[in-house]
Amino acid sequence: MNSLTILIIDDEEAQLLSLKSFLKRRGYEIFTAQSGPQGLDIAQTNTIDLVLTDYRMPDWNGFIVLKKMKELNFKLDAVMTAEAYVEKWENSGVLK
Repeated sequence: MNSLTILIIDDEEAQLLSLKSFLKRRGYEIFTAQSGPQGLDIAQTNTIDLVLTDYRMPDWNGFIVLKKMKELNFKLDAVMTAEAYVEKWENSGVLK
């Protein structure tokens, strides 16, 4: 059994369920959220090792999610699914 706890944040339910199923079968503990604010609430009340967040969401984009988590001094790793937005993330200063 893996000891990592992963939070997946994605507004697209099919993507969320697919990732959750894939990672649960590999023994990870999974939390899911369909919005940035919901993900932040989960991160504040649970120990999270890794955040997988979508970039495009209707409320907060992935940059905002990671920025808010950083402001709360969460020490975790993050992966953002961002299609063509990778260079924006690299230049955003979010993780500096």
